[in-house]
Formats: sequence, C-alpha cells, structure tokens
Amino acid sequence: MDLATGGLFVLIGLLVLNSVAARLPLVRRAPILLSCLDGVNGGVALYLALYGLPGFDHLPIVNLLFGLLLVVHVVAHVRLRADWKRDDQDESPASRRQRAEEITAALRRAEEEDPEIDG
Repeated sequence: MDLATGGLFVLIGLLVLNSVAARLPLVRRAPILLSCLDGVNGGVALYLALYGLPGFDHLPIVNLLFGLLLVVHVVAHVRLRADWKRDDQDESPASRRQRAEEITAALRRAEEEDPEIDG
C-alpha cells in the first residue's frame, strides 16, 4: 500500500469515526471525547488545506472537499453539544409530570364540552 492509499484510508476511517461517535451514548456522558475528535478534524482539515492529500496533488478539489467535510462534522458536533446542553437544562421530571397532568385535564374538559370528539 502506498502513501496515497494509506492517507485515503485514514481519512475515510476518520469520517466513519465522526459518523459513529455522535451516536454513541458514551460520548454524551463524556463530551471531551467529541471535543478531542473535533480537534483532530480541525487539524486534518488544516493539513489538507495547506499540504493536500498525498497522491492527489493534481486534484485540488479532492483536498477541498475532504477538508470542508471535516469542518462540517465539527459544526455538526458543536450543534449536537448545544442540543445536549439545552436538553439537560430543560424541565425537571416533576414539572414535566405537572405539565402532562395539565394537558390531560384540558383534554378531559374539551371532551366534556364536546362529546363528539373521539377519545
């Protein structure tokens, strides 16, 4: 295996790791793992922008596309962490239970007012 093929396999492996990492429950419990992966993504994207993928010197679009794909993964991970943080700051279980009871009571009242509503 030459350097170009090895570099391509490593890059594809990094893209697969990006796709799998966001779905692992371990990463949600330890978000530093996702941050480390984002650091690697940024470093590889910078390397591709500066030096390019070995063996693809005649196709600069390949380097650009792989670099941008890694940047897209970084942005997606930042958004995912923000969603996790927002979910963690959402309502407590007691307030969710109270809200569910309010909705149930409102549905019962609506059903009593209009018995034609399917329930």
